This record gives sequence, C-alpha cells and structure tokens, in this order.
Amino acid sequence: MHIRPIEAKDFQHCLEVMNEAISHGKNAFDAPLHGEEAQNWFQQLRNRSMLALVLESPEGKVIGWGNLAPYRSNRGGLKHVAEVTFYLASNFTGQGWGHLLLGALESQAAQHGISVLVAILRSDNVNSRSFLTKKAYQMWACFDGLIQLEEGTTGHLYMGKYLKQ
Repeated sequence: MHIRPIEAKDFQHCLEVMNEAISHGKNAFDAPLHGEEAQNWFQQLRNRSMLALVLESPEGKVIGWGNLAPYRSNRGGLKHVAEVTFYLASNFTGQGWGHLLLGALESQAAQHGISVLVAILRSDNVNSRSFLTKKAYQMWACFDGLIQLEEGTTGHLYMGKYLKQ
C-alpha cells in the first residue's frame, strides 16, 4: 500500500469510495454525489484541506482517502485544531489500512501546526466510533437528533484527540 497526496486524477476513485460510504449510511449526505455536485465536493475537498491523502492498493487503485481541514477557520484561538476525515472502500476495512491512513494524517498534522484533531461523524456509525476509540480518540460531544435523513434520525458525534508534541 502506498500513501500520497491527493491529485485531480483521483477524482473518480475518491468519489467511488465516498459514494459507497454514503450508500452505507456512514455520513450525513442524503444521496450519492453525481455530476456537478460531485465535482464541487472534490474541489472543496482539495481546496479546503491543509492536507489531503489517498491510499493506493499495490495495483495503484485508490482504495481510501483522508484529509485535515481547518476547524472553524479564521478563528485564531482554534488554529491548532483540524478536522480529520477519512474513508476506505468497504472491502479494505478491518485489515489495518485505516490505521495506516489515519497514522499518516496524524503524523503530518504537526507540520501544519496542528496539536488537536476532531473527527465529526454520525453517532450510529459504530465501526468508526470503535476504530477511533482504539486510536485514543475520546467522545467530546454528541448532538442527538441533529442528522435527519429519510431512513431516520441520528446524532452528530464529535470525537477528539490531543496529539503529542
């Protein structure tokens, strides 16, 4: 497996991973992304991130992506905090690749002046909650009932980690 910075050529593979997560109820999008909406999502991912990475299989296919984005940008008191986001294709979960990708994001965070990471996820995303807990993230807040989708209502969970300096 290989981790590298995200590039424009990664659009389709990153979108496939994202849309799979949306279809499996892993985030607050209410439908898979297509067309202009998908292009805008990917452009925002690349432009808003201080760091965006892809995880490639040995064959060179993108099987996951992750990024660090400013948390509450333009607020000087929070410049040391970043939101961390990551997704893996479902057939690659549970094999250690998420640890590799999140580890790369965490290790590079300090180069961007980041000492605190915040992951924001659906509170019913049990797999991500468990994974983040294993990686020493703590539950900091849950906004019950904030996410309202056709299939039901769930909370928005904030998990965080103070990085060692």
